[in-house]
Amino acid sequence: MAPHLPVPFAVETGVNYLQPCAGEMSDGAFVAAVAEAADCGIVLDLHNLWANETERPPAGGAVLAELPLERIWEVHLAGGSEFQGYWLDGPLRPPCPGRSSLSPGGFCRSCPRSRR
Repeated sequence: MAPHLPVPFAVETGVNYLQPCAGEMSDGAFVAAVAEAADCGIVLDLHNLWANETERPPAGGAVLAELPLERIWEVHLAGGSEFQGYWLDGPLRPPCPGRSSLSPGGFCRSCPRSRR
């Protein structure tokens, strides 16, 4: 896809409220496959991974392990809120530090494109 667009583009790790089916690709494998096939970057939304971790395992760290770090161009960390038993993504509240297996500081140190 990248050769057909005049600007760089990226896909974002999203929130997935569906329970996985047997034989289905994991979230990390899916985003990695899309980024590789489209030759694009990844916007790593740590809150979305946390929301997924809250709603349905595996932990966000397992998703990170499947992503090609060299394709991560940007890291987002926002907040969210609970609605009818689901944790929703959105900038309504600050992030929930310490409630996740994800460590933004630890991750950013290992990302090849991070600005320290």
